[in-house]
Amino acid sequence: MTRQEPTQKPDRKAVLTVGYVVLDVLVHRTGLGHSAGGTAGNVAANLSYLGWDAATAALHGDDPAGDHLRADLLRAGVSSRGLLRRPDSTTPVVIHEVCDGSHRFRFGCPECGRKFAQFRAIPIDFAERLVDSINRPDVLFVDRVSAAAVLMAEHIRDGGGLVVFEPSTPGSSPRFRRLLELAHIVKFSANRLDPTSDLLDGSPGANVYTDGANGAYWRQNGGAWYHVPPYAVHAIDAGGAGDWTTAALLDALPSLVPEEVERSDLTAPLRYAQAVAALSCQVLGARGLALECERETLETRVASLHQADEDTRSARVRCPPRSRRSAACPACLA
Repeated sequence: MTRQEPTQKPDRKAVLTVGYVVLDVLVHRTGLGHSAGGTAGNVAANLSYLGWDAATAALHGDDPAGDHLRADLLRAGVSSRGLLRRPDSTTPVVIHEVCDGSHRFRFGCPECGRKFAQFRAIPIDFAERLVDSINRPDVLFVDRVSAAAVLMAEHIRDGGGLVVFEPSTPGSSPRFRRLLELAHIVKFSANRLDPTSDLLDGSPGANVYTDGANGAYWRQNGGAWYHVPPYAVHAIDAGGAGDWTTAALLDALPSLVPEEVERSDLTAPLRYAQAVAALSCQVLGARGLALECERETLETRVASLHQADEDTRSARVRCPPRSRRSAACPACLA
């Protein structure tokens, strides 16, 4: 049975993400699971869970990992119109190991010894066709620097959309600096970019940075930083918490109009985002919260956390589904 492409609803907010989309292999003592992951993939899936029309643009191979990645995104309600399957490409894979409340990522398979394919950007001609063929989204989210990402950011910004850039690593290339100029919101974690870096001088809008157990911070137009404290929870797996922060922050913004976002007080939206991220740390997997918690009950969970964030009860552990397509390696699906 072919899974249906999600139908866009005109009354819902819409997001297009472009960048890092991988097959996430979750390894835990309770089992092995496969799901679509990567920052761009997770943000699209999380916003779909929060009620948005979501699409992601990425390149993947014609292989079992690519099949499962595409099927899982569709299952999460993410449109596949921006997914480009290439027979000459190999789908990127990341091993996400969780043990005793901590996690680490591997970029090679512990079972078969295979080194995983690295990120490859979508071709610029594909990006041009994509932005010409879809309705302009309210938000474009970018997490990897490429010619295609710059073209899409220019197109969406010129059309009045909100551009969000979450750089994976600091950079000084013309494309990196151009994305800083185009972005209305630049979000990053403290372990990837120094908040005092001169690089941020090229970012005229809102800056948001997260610092794990120290909470999060925001500022507007290079002004003073405002602190949003964290929630104390018993963490099972913090992997993907930053992607939940991004999605929940966007969902909680009072307006997606760029000019209004750039002068908004982000304390309340970021406080909400921190709560959702904290809840995500209580379940297994980068997108485990969407499996464990129905959307209708999320607000109740957030409200309870607001009232008593000392409650550190853990949610039940649940692995994402394993792939069903035949592959030589049961872990990385090679």
